[in-house]
Amino acid sequence: MKHTSLRTLLLILILGAFLAAPAAAKSYQAERYDVTLAVQPDGALAVTETVTFRFEGGPFTYVFRDLNYANLDVIDRLQASMDGQALPQGTGPGQVEIVAGNPLKVTWHFAPTSDAIHTFTLVYRVQGALRHGADADSLRWIAIPEEHEYTIRRSTIRLEYPAGVTPLSAPVVEGWNGAMESADQAVAFNLQEIEEDTPVVVSVQFPSGSLVQQAPAWQRQQEQRASQRAAALPWGIGAALATTLLGAAGLFLAGLSFRRDAAALPGAPSMHTMPPRQISPALAARLAGSSTGFLGTLFDLAERGVLRIEEGPRRWGSRTFELVRQPSSLPLQAHEQALLQALFRKAKNERVPLTQAAVVSGDRAFNQALDKELTALGWRDAERAARRVRFLAFTVLGLFLGLAALLAGALLAAAAPVSGASIATLGAILIGGGAALGLVGLVGAIAAGSISVLSEEGLRQAEAWKGFSAHLRSIAKGREPATAPDTFARYLAYAAAFGMGTQWGKFFQKMGDVPLPAWMQSMDVNMQDGSYAAMMAVISSADSSAASAASSAAGASGGGASGAG
Repeated sequence: MKHTSLRTLLLILILGAFLAAPAAAKSYQAERYDVTLAVQPDGALAVTETVTFRFEGGPFTYVFRDLNYANLDVIDRLQASMDGQALPQGTGPGQVEIVAGNPLKVTWHFAPTSDAIHTFTLVYRVQGALRHGADADSLRWIAIPEEHEYTIRRSTIRLEYPAGVTPLSAPVVEGWNGAMESADQAVAFNLQEIEEDTPVVVSVQFPSGSLVQQAPAWQRQQEQRASQRAAALPWGIGAALATTLLGAAGLFLAGLSFRRDAAALPGAPSMHTMPPRQISPALAARLAGSSTGFLGTLFDLAERGVLRIEEGPRRWGSRTFELVRQPSSLPLQAHEQALLQALFRKAKNERVPLTQAAVVSGDRAFNQALDKELTALGWRDAERAARRVRFLAFTVLGLFLGLAALLAGALLAAAAPVSGASIATLGAILIGGGAALGLVGLVGAIAAGSISVLSEEGLRQAEAWKGFSAHLRSIAKGREPATAPDTFARYLAYAAAFGMGTQWGKFFQKMGDVPLPAWMQSMDVNMQDGSYAAMMAVISSADSSAASAASSAAGASGGGASGAG
């Protein structure tokens, strides 16, 4: 019984491999793709396409040809044959399926065949293929379609035109090089080895009126649409100008409400060698416009014993550190409480990676607490902040309304009928007005973001803290001396809050023999390696967390497709 099952399994595997091999080798190419374009005395174009396919592997059961309605009026009088035999319409083997639409789809159906050569012929007439102009009647026809997933070894494209009609210049073929042969009222282009998805276009010009006396319907529609767009353009420009003027006036009036008395504004910031006031590093950073105030709070809480920084296991050869919350009865400011809550909200214990500090930067409760504390100190104007929020909301709304109007106008303009001049005008108005409104909204949003919500006293405090930040940066660059041995430890939290923690640490590391902060001196023995490597590893890890937080913050006629399967 066991041997029978094994033999059955082997038989299935062998049959599967045998059946899969031909499918994997299935391919085809066109030995020839010949096209005859016969221009008729009435300007119609009689097209004959003859394609000889070599099928390798298989089985193959169909060949298709898609005819695009690009720059033409009507395709009719279709006849399809296979190996010289005309096929009736239908979906079964030995029949041709024709599905109207754009593109018009023609599919030859035949019995499964493998390793064979078959010839497929399609004959049809095109009305409106010639473009009528004051200087010339032009034909531009895609003889080899732009989509064909097979190579073509040889192709002859023959162009014929009526007796008594002479082209204004020699016909040309674009897309592939080939030799041209001339005959009486005809030319032929002989091409070889045409690559996949390579269109070949035939172009020729005849004397104006020699073949067509008026433009085809599609050309007249294009010209009427162009005329509509030209007529609607002034309306669109007018809508854009009016919206821009009104929007600019609105932005100007809104800006007036945020003006300050120039006499009450502080002058240029001056250097401060000492902290202007005894406030937390995060508040100082908020005043100075720094986004890394949370790092200063971390180091400040570590200095006060609320947090402890411990070294964790190495990962990929790099040192890692963890923040450990310590039991403490010290009073904490609201933003410090918010920072601890954001850090340890999802912690399973009182321990989180130092890199987790990045979550504090965008924490809403932390930032709101800072704003409330600044407001309580009289340094933030709550009413001014509320007006800025409303101003920003209106500008963002204008931006999105403008984009919506622009999109609606573009859709209207594209869908407007030839006789729909009023619709085209409405589309132009929406496009012009929408684009202008969107631009005004964008400018307003940028302007709203630059408006300070600090009070006049808050501006003075901000300039003072910017001066102190510049002093610390000058020390870190070696431009000013560190006046006291404990400068590094005393101002590390402020330097980190101002975004220069690594630079601050590297400078004092080069100096050497600089007292470390008390919280670092109390760390584990394995951190005490006789150098400042541990100190720099902690600061660099914190700065990496801050960086992570910042980073998150005129066409041719014809064409189509051809293939087999």
